[in-house]
Amino acid sequence: MSKFTNSLLPLTLACGLAAASIPAGLPALDWTHDKMLEATKMATESSGIERPASRLLDGRVRKAVAALDEPARVALVREAAPRVKAILMSEAFRAAHDAWLRQAHNAVRHGSAPRPAATPNVDDMQRQLAGQMYATYSAMPVEAIRMMLPAEIESHRENLKTSDNATDRARNQDLLNRAKAIEGLLASDPEKARKAYGILKSVEAGGPADEAALTAASNESAAAAQQANYDRMNLNAVLAKSLDEFIRTAASVDFAAQTTQRANRTVFVNAAHESRSWQWKMIYRFGAAPAREALAFARQWRKEL
Repeated sequence: MSKFTNSLLPLTLACGLAAASIPAGLPALDWTHDKMLEATKMATESSGIERPASRLLDGRVRKAVAALDEPARVALVREAAPRVKAILMSEAFRAAHDAWLRQAHNAVRHGSAPRPAATPNVDDMQRQLAGQMYATYSAMPVEAIRMMLPAEIESHRENLKTSDNATDRARNQDLLNRAKAIEGLLASDPEKARKAYGILKSVEAGGPADEAALTAASNESAAAAQQANYDRMNLNAVLAKSLDEFIRTAASVDFAAQTTQRANRTVFVNAAHESRSWQWKMIYRFGAAPAREALAFARQWRKEL
């Protein structure tokens, strides 16, 4: 799974800063809506690599934003944050994000809305396990089946010999007959042999012997896995997690923290502050007043999800 470890609000706010009309000089730097959208997509489609949000901005834009005084940054947040939110909450962006999830993470939304995870009962779990086994073994290369089958036939033959009741004898005889039938199909009908091998593995595990039922169970299992991935990675889930992270981080920033120069670098006097994350330091540099503005916006946005 792709890890969405970056705090999305700092990233998207950083993307939005340059898209705002304040200050008037920023549009002249060619930071267009399309560039903002592309940077926002990069933020949501993170591979989990920690990278400062400012790296998503054009260098000239970063310098222009860094030169703003605190009141101008407050105004910038008020202008940029709603624009970023509008992009992320749009149906077009959600559709693009869903398409990316399908392609990159086999995450698919089944039904009209993200569903809460349900606890499957034993029968459901058994059916889905049988479907998974059928899908796996019926897709095996014929040569692999041909190599493993003799040992399996011998195993079923030995189990039949040692069966101590009628039920076990009937079961082991059925398994032996199925395995021997596959042996004959390997040369004449490899595709049918693979399906029969998948059914054999299902029956061995106590699952059904009906191909249609196994195919349906396999599809059900695949859909359940896709839905579970989607529930974990859909846009609302990513936004909620990222906003929560931002809210926790922003609320913990000590804007009274002192800095000093050391080896041509600005560092925090307090070593604990120096070890903080880049998100914490970015919010510190942005300033107390604009950070409060962003925090209030993030809290309200989080309530709406």
